[in-house]
Amino acid sequence: MQLFPLELARRLPYLLLLLVITPVYCWSEIIDIPELEVIGRRNLMNKWGNPFDDKFIERSFIESSPQRRLDDTLRNIPGFSLFRRSGSRVAHPTTQGVSLRNLGPNGAGRTLVLLDGIPLNDPFGGWVYWNRLPASSIEGVEVIRGGGAGPWGNTALGGVIHLFSRKPKKDFAIIEISGGNRGTSDINLFAQKSSDNIDVFITTNSFITDGYPILHKDQRGLIDRDAFSEAELIKGGFRWRLSDNNALVLNASYFNEERGNGTLLATNDSEAYDASIALNGSTQNNDISWQAQIYYQNRDFRNLFTSVNIDRDLENPALKQFSVPSKAWGANAVINLKKIKGHQLIYGVDARKVKGQTNERFFFTDTFFNRERNAGGEQTLIGFFLEDTWEVTPELNLIFGGRSDYWSINNGSRKQTNLISKEILRDDKFLDRDEWVGNFRFGVNYILNDQLRARGAFYTGFRAPTLNELYRPFRVRVDITEANPQLKRERLYGGEAGLNFRPNKNLDFRLTYFLNFLDEPIANVTLGLGPGPVKPCGFVPAGGTCRQRQNLGLVSVGGLELDVSWNLNEQWLFSTSYLYSDSEITKSPVQLDLENNRLAQSPKHMLSFLMIWNPTTKWTNSLQLRYTSSQYENDLNTLELQDYTVVDLMIAYKFNGKIEGFVSIENILNTKFETGKASNGLISIGNPILATIGFRWHL
Repeated sequence: MQLFPLELARRLPYLLLLLVITPVYCWSEIIDIPELEVIGRRNLMNKWGNPFDDKFIERSFIESSPQRRLDDTLRNIPGFSLFRRSGSRVAHPTTQGVSLRNLGPNGAGRTLVLLDGIPLNDPFGGWVYWNRLPASSIEGVEVIRGGGAGPWGNTALGGVIHLFSRKPKKDFAIIEISGGNRGTSDINLFAQKSSDNIDVFITTNSFITDGYPILHKDQRGLIDRDAFSEAELIKGGFRWRLSDNNALVLNASYFNEERGNGTLLATNDSEAYDASIALNGSTQNNDISWQAQIYYQNRDFRNLFTSVNIDRDLENPALKQFSVPSKAWGANAVINLKKIKGHQLIYGVDARKVKGQTNERFFFTDTFFNRERNAGGEQTLIGFFLEDTWEVTPELNLIFGGRSDYWSINNGSRKQTNLISKEILRDDKFLDRDEWVGNFRFGVNYILNDQLRARGAFYTGFRAPTLNELYRPFRVRVDITEANPQLKRERLYGGEAGLNFRPNKNLDFRLTYFLNFLDEPIANVTLGLGPGPVKPCGFVPAGGTCRQRQNLGLVSVGGLELDVSWNLNEQWLFSTSYLYSDSEITKSPVQLDLENNRLAQSPKHMLSFLMIWNPTTKWTNSLQLRYTSSQYENDLNTLELQDYTVVDLMIAYKFNGKIEGFVSIENILNTKFETGKASNGLISIGNPILATIGFRWHL
């Protein structure tokens, strides 16, 4: 793999010049991470002393973002992506897994997403329901790119995104109402009532959009419709302050989502019930702090895949997943020991038990389904970790961390039944599997002077296959992807080195080089083309493809991150960030012709630019630009998605201390860009211009 190809060498001087002469201000580059109320954070170092790539996005910048959905806001960090280019407004839930640094994007995601320390990754599939996360309820977002498993374990190969809920200190209420074109409305309420010892809080959200066409205009037919989504969330709880340094927090929530996937019949809906209890505490002098949590998650997912004729005027059901239930029970405990003879120790344990299955009907003829399939299993994950941050000298910090994880898959099964004759066609019981996995990370941070520091890190990580990857097949138009109950766990080996230059408090340069090797990565591997039967997919329609989730041999992902930021003055703030990542399948024993191919859904270049202009204390204006280079839709590198640039704008005005109005326009140039390609040539497209007007009331 060429990590510094000729094309990059040619562009780098121009890019460096552009970044240096452009006034820039990055969300987190010139601020230290504040001490949030979540005591159980597994990363205690401040910005200047952290060897890992740590960003913090404050609430004020979330509010000033032109994007109205949280996942779209995070796309301004180059390397952040869902499985495909579509955002959560219209994206299928199973494609909303998160990737950082383009480390092999897939539906399950290779990034751990947390809310106040509790995993948000779906128990069954690993994806994230971003509609569960209204931006008005989020106080800040910590993004750690790289770092392997670190203190977090399973799924954190590419990094961690830690979301923090709003926790005001007193009585508080905010109502945010917005609406826009494409039949979009968004209503949010967050309120808290406090007494001497107890805070009672509630969050509600209702989001509706008629959506937009997701198929290229000249390819649409009579059955095509705009992809829509509707979501409702209610979340509440209380915080009981047991003493000045200890609190008990109870949370419970209900979430429901319905989506139309672009045709008359193709729909899906999801339900989620969550509950958690957390105990936070610290000693009087705050030398020791702790957090213990237990949580319960209950999900049910329903989905209908369809087949469409070549003229797109006739649609039939193809695969009906009438119930995909899953449950997860989890717990974690973290203890932080601060400044013991120059050391900060973090140690703890976390565990998660998942049970889920897919119940689906297929082989549709005339007016009914002929077959039913039931498949699923159980998964257990338990991990222990210890990490030491050692201040060798005021200029030199070292981090040593280790984790030991146990994971197992049990009671795996797959049963198929003829619905007409009631004959059992197959009844498979899969062998139980388990494994202990050890991981470590090491980091060094050296402050050369008040303006310059160097940092480096080595780390490993792992990800166990999800129940979805093991047992649930899916279909996108004419392309079928089969599950694989024999999947192995993925393993990451990586490292990075970087320089931070801060000539003054308003200017910051950050350069990071990284190189990761992903062993046995899970990918959708092409096995054959239709029309006709292809194992293990069964009948594949004309123009369609049969793929199966399989472990590749080895993938390498190397690249360069560059952030330059500058707070010009009280009125002008700017930011530019760039990511170059080169991914390559270096070994593929199962499919030799995949070797030397790029990973699917992994662009080489990503660039974001942000400008904020505050002409007075009442006005906030922000302009954002994002560029993504071309990428491949499939493992064979035969379906290429073109590069694109989108520009977004927001204008906000504070009428007084309690009322604020805003107007945002996403994709203001109405750029047409591709988000997907099917094997039969159908092209999916991204969002057109989206305009929103809204108000916030602080009561």
